[in-house]
Amino acid sequence: VLANGMSLLWKLRYCAVDVVREAYAKMSFEKNISMALFFLLSVSVVSNSFVIHESDVVAFSLVSLLVLHAHTQPKSALIRVLVLLSVGLIRVSCVYIRCREEHGPQCQLTQFHKPLSTLDHESSFYRNWRYFLTLVSLLTLTCVNHKYLATAGNLNGLSCAVLAANYLPGLISILMASYWALQAFPSPLVSKLLPWQHNMLAHLVFGLATLGIIILLVNPRLVYFELQRNITRGRQAGVITDFSSIPGYFNYMKGNWKSHGSLAEKAGPSRVTGYGLGSGLSAPIISIVVLITLVSMLIAGDGQCPAVLVQFILMIVILILSAHSRLHKMSSVESLLHVPFSHCLLWVLVDSLTFFTTGHQATFPHIQWSAAFIGLEGTQIAGESFTGHMLPGLLVGWNTFSCAIISSLALPLLLLAPFSMFLLIPRMRPVQNTHHQSNGSGGGGGLFGSALYDSLERGESLLLDHPEETHAALANLAIKFLVIKGFKVFCCMLAAAVLRRHLMVWKIFAPKFIFEAVGFLVALLVLAATLLLMRRVYNALATSFIKLKVS
Repeated sequence: VLANGMSLLWKLRYCAVDVVREAYAKMSFEKNISMALFFLLSVSVVSNSFVIHESDVVAFSLVSLLVLHAHTQPKSALIRVLVLLSVGLIRVSCVYIRCREEHGPQCQLTQFHKPLSTLDHESSFYRNWRYFLTLVSLLTLTCVNHKYLATAGNLNGLSCAVLAANYLPGLISILMASYWALQAFPSPLVSKLLPWQHNMLAHLVFGLATLGIIILLVNPRLVYFELQRNITRGRQAGVITDFSSIPGYFNYMKGNWKSHGSLAEKAGPSRVTGYGLGSGLSAPIISIVVLITLVSMLIAGDGQCPAVLVQFILMIVILILSAHSRLHKMSSVESLLHVPFSHCLLWVLVDSLTFFTTGHQATFPHIQWSAAFIGLEGTQIAGESFTGHMLPGLLVGWNTFSCAIISSLALPLLLLAPFSMFLLIPRMRPVQNTHHQSNGSGGGGGLFGSALYDSLERGESLLLDHPEETHAALANLAIKFLVIKGFKVFCCMLAAAVLRRHLMVWKIFAPKFIFEAVGFLVALLVLAATLLLMRRVYNALATSFIKLKVS
């Protein structure tokens, strides 16, 4: 085997230069900058100063990549506004970053990570504004979700999945606001409540979110099919020439009374109309992501609820930016299924920044142990039993790595973004010209051809005709995401091993490696579940789509 390998390498020496030259020619300026930035951020973990101030570096890198992306893309007012909005949200979210011990006295301490019940009553102004921002965050998340699903046509019908996607987020938001309002009551009044009364609202949030996810897993079809029958009449109906007067209607009825409600009507061929097919793949994913985000807000606490919302909005901005870039560079549907490396890096940077903006640092004193008592306060569940250790540990782990859970669960949206955005935002569509009509005119089973622009009018239902290409592209995207996070874990492991005799190894480098490794495992498990979820949604929608075409 070694001899065969050496022989192969000896033969490849002739074409090595050509391979490197071709790979370099395919790399764009944005991709080169993204690769260089990714490498620098990964290897810089060997520096204790970088680990201490990593939150500032990640925020600066994210802003730089967003501005670079806006500069290298076709000029668009929408893209500029979204980038400016993102930069503002990133700057605002940095307020929620907690100080490390190494930051010194110049770092201002915050109280966003503390529950309302632990704050003194003298800071009533701060408590009121904090609760107001919490209500705004819940309202914004619920309205954005409802607006998208309603615009895409995924809230038609009365199925259990549609009812869950339509009403559960709003109901859960009301319960969360009530739960946090109860925490703001005076302690003597709250202490009179029984434990089950105090935890009932949190239990309802967990229960309704779980119920909604189960319903969407059992029936992920947020589409509605309507059977319409064409009616052929025995005689041609007359034409109303004057609608503004009663005699006009009388003359119409006088000339056509036999053709209405008589035996002359005959049922013609039926026609099935589908609503929400253009976003049928992404709608269940978005609904589940919103439910998980609401649970993450509850576990993060009312103070850091806006920080979780910022992650959700930044992911939406990245989806729009990625869709705009890929639509204006498309030469085939296969090119739309390719997610550039720079877009994956933006996704991971938002994940990394949210870890800090939700009040966490790569140190054990910054673990928010108060999350272990959400819904368990005053109960006997959190005892010495196995359940008493598992449930609080699960809540603390969710609180710490909620950013990795949300980003991994929403990753398929990065693949589906161009198809749904093309359908729902007409101003993002590129100008239809001969370039788009002529490119990719070869074979490929319908993925290429001159009808590409017209085929995209179908939205995500276009992918139902190409299951192999879609699943391969999703697997490729998942591998990119894991490689970016895994390489950083490798660099942290290498830094902890090389600097094992460093004075700050157990205070900086070892905890950094532990948090990165656990975050990578959480992302790996959630991403595996996400791939299974995507396969479930795709198969269910493909079955309905085949029945629609047959009918």
